[in-house]
Amino acid sequence: MGRVFPMRFIERGRQIQLDVHHVIGINESNAHFAARIAGGGVIQTFAFLAQPAVERGELVPLLARFQPPPYAYHLAYPPNRHVSKRLRAFIDWAVEVFGELA
Repeated sequence: MGRVFPMRFIERGRQIQLDVHHVIGINESNAHFAARIAGGGVIQTFAFLAQPAVERGELVPLLARFQPPPYAYHLAYPPNRHVSKRLRAFIDWAVEVFGELA
């Protein structure tokens, strides 16, 4: 069985991690989210993934005032390689899409 990620929260500047009991384990964020939409309990997931479901009324945010800071996104590629047009286009797209979430 893989590593279980704890739920992370911030309270008065202090980080809190909760190791919660779970019945099933899912190690892919889209499947994890789909399980919640299908009635699979409480999840902590990425805002960009959950926001459309919140707007449709399918999800209700819990403990919003205790949200941790967003995860950092990194794009890694070998520094000694030429950045192809495809890679440059992907990097520009990722910055445009995920940069808004920072």
